[in-house]
Order: sequence, then C-alpha cells, then structure tokens
Amino acid sequence: MRRGVGPGCTTADCRPVPVRRDLSRNRAANRATMVCRTGKAAVREAVANARETKHHISVSKTLAVEYPDALPDMLHMSRSEFEREAKLAMSVKLFETGKLSSSQAAGLAGMARVDFLFELKRFGVSPIQTTAEELHEDIANAKEAAGRR
Repeated sequence: MRRGVGPGCTTADCRPVPVRRDLSRNRAANRATMVCRTGKAAVREAVANARETKHHISVSKTLAVEYPDALPDMLHMSRSEFEREAKLAMSVKLFETGKLSSSQAAGLAGMARVDFLFELKRFGVSPIQTTAEELHEDIANAKEAAGRR
C-alpha cells in the first residue's frame, strides 16, 4: 500500500477522501479533489479562512511610517491611538480622492463601514462622493423622466 496520498503525508493508513471546493463560481475550481484524511482538516481550515476573507483584501502588506517618539505625546494621544488615527486618516483620504470605496476604506481602517461613514464628518469629508456635474446630470435626468409621465 502506498504511504500517504496528500502532499507530504506520511500516514500509513491514509486513504483518499473527496473534498468539494466551493471557493468560487468557476466550474473548474468547484471540481472535487482527492485529499488524504489528514489533509482534509487542513482543506476545511483553508476553505473557512478563504470564506472569512472573501470580501476583504486577502493579502496584507505592512507600511512603516517613521515619526518622532514625542509626536503622540504632543497630540495628547497614546501610541496606539496615534497609529489608529493615522491609519484612519489615510483611509479617509483614499476614499475622498475616489481611490477606494467606503467599504474598502473602512476595511483598511479596520472598522465597520457604518462607523467609517460616521468618522468622515470629523475629517470634513462627505460620505456621498458626487461631483456637481454628476448632480446636475442626475437632476436633468429626473426632470426628463418626470416629463415623460
């Protein structure tokens, strides 16, 4: 009998077990695959982790920003409060410039979307990012639609 079915498996009594992968709507990705009994738990864990990060950026990077040790004290904040505020300020600016949606910016800031939208007021940013031109176009379209009735 062959030892192990899964990659790196050394279990003597390992037998293949079908595992359904449902991480995407892609038919090829949903095909059943054969994994050893030991590996089945690892696959379940990977699927659970993938579901948790489905709507979030799955790969995270770290951005290091140097600042003077005294800066948080000068702003009457703890170090963690200062870092959280800096992260939020970056998220707000990326949202304001249209580079991120409100949910993406909230995810970057590490908070719920609703909380992020409430925080925008502190930074003087409107949660509705519509230009004057888009607003005039919407009004014209509404008047045109009302005139057809």
